[in-house]
Amino acid sequence: MYPMTRCETVMCFRGAAALAAALLVSMHASAQSSVEFATADPPLSPALHRDADIYGWQLMTHQERNAYRERMRAAVTDEDRAKVIAEHQATMQARARERNVALPATPPP
Repeated sequence: MYPMTRCETVMCFRGAAALAAALLVSMHASAQSSVEFATADPPLSPALHRDADIYGWQLMTHQERNAYRERMRAAVTDEDRAKVIAEHQATMQARARERNVALPATPPP
């Protein structure tokens, strides 16, 4: 092999430096995405996603959630629904105090 000229040496060095930089950026991005994935909350199953719309759903049994839905469906007027919601929120807040659990101050829309 023949000796490289100064220009060839510089070009070879720049190519190696660019390759190393690209590899470093790729490794950094890969490490970040795996960390984000590892710390992200797992997606809710369709049933739990539906339950998450109920205030205090974490403190309720499956049967209680279904009964709450039935009460909401049975409420005919807006006033009836507001009364069911208010009673439910009071019940969930009392249950949260008993279990020493924090619930959001405002229920989901």
